[in-house]
Amino acid sequence: MMLDPLSDLTTRPGRSLLQILQEGVQTLFHLLLFSLLVLGFGGLLYKALRSEGWVESVLARIWDQHPTAAIVTLLATLAGATWGTRLFGRLPLYGKRGDMLVYCCLALGLFFAFKLVVTGSV
Repeated sequence: MMLDPLSDLTTRPGRSLLQILQEGVQTLFHLLLFSLLVLGFGGLLYKALRSEGWVESVLARIWDQHPTAAIVTLLATLAGATWGTRLFGRLPLYGKRGDMLVYCCLALGLFFAFKLVVTGSV
């Protein structure tokens, strides 16, 4: 016979008000961390891809030099991204290296949140 813990709910131990409050605070803290991660990553994408953003200004400067320079730069960027993806795929992302990506996004999230509160825009 299989034991089903949900079959008899009266035998389950009850949770105290303090445990429920502690779980609620932990949930709010994790929601805050997730919000900072999303704000950091989203703010970085917004700054890079908006009109007059980082990508557009770099491409405009390269294009102003010569259109051939833009094509060569694009090919070099694609080659570098391919090489970086292969290198990144071999790295173990568990432990310190993977955590650094999360911490960097959290730091960017804190920066963009502070900037949003102070200036009213990202």
